[in-house]
Parts: sequence; structure tokens; C-alpha cells
Amino acid sequence: MRILMLALLLCGTAGAQTAPMYRTVAADGTVTFSDLPLSDQSEMITVLVRAGATSSQSNAAASEDAESLAAEMAENCTRAQEQERSIANSARLYRVLPSGERQFLTDEEIAEAREKAAADVAQWCQPAG
Repeated sequence: MRILMLALLLCGTAGAQTAPMYRTVAADGTVTFSDLPLSDQSEMITVLVRAGATSSQSNAAASEDAESLAAEMAENCTRAQEQERSIANSARLYRVLPSGERQFLTDEEIAEAREKAAADVAQWCQPAG
């Protein structure tokens, strides 16, 4: 009986494999998936890879993934545009220190923040193609 149960268990998982992946969320909210941890904040996730899926199943999954990616890109674009507007319209920029105090940015740090914000908009708001 044990051998039969073991055989059934193995048959049920024969078409699937798991692959460890790491999900890292950056300070600006961008999400990166990798096969190696990128920082101490990386969270290990498990991806189930199924062999033998039909092309219609694969196409449906790819379509869902594309829609999800497009929604994530649109959300990140909106955030990047809001951040760029905020930086451009703020008279004085600051960062909050662990003690809760404000440390105002220098002109060079403000210029760097504006450049990064513009680069984020260019990255996330590019037209799909």
C-alpha cells in the first residue's frame, strides 16, 4: 500500500519542477526578480514550472503575465511622474534621519535627485513596443 501511495505521489508531481527565485523591492518601489538575492531585503519565493503545458495554456499564462506587467509598468510610471513633479516643484528637499530630524539636501544632491527622477520616468513611461 505504501509503495502504491508513493507511486501516486510521484506521478502527480512528475510534470512540475520548482525553482527558487528572489523578489527584491527597492526603496523607490521597483520590484526585481532574480535567481540570486540582491540585498538583505530580498525575499525567497518559489516558482512552479510545469512541463507539458499546452500552447493555449502557455499563451493564456503569457497573456496574463503581459497584462500584469503592463499594469505594473503603468503604476510605476505614475509613481515616477509624481516623484519627478514633487522634486521639480519643491523649494527645499530633505531626507528624514533615523532620529526623526530633517537633513536638507545640498544643491548637488537636489540635482542628482532630479536626474534620477527623470531617468525613472524615462525607464517606466516608455511606450510598449
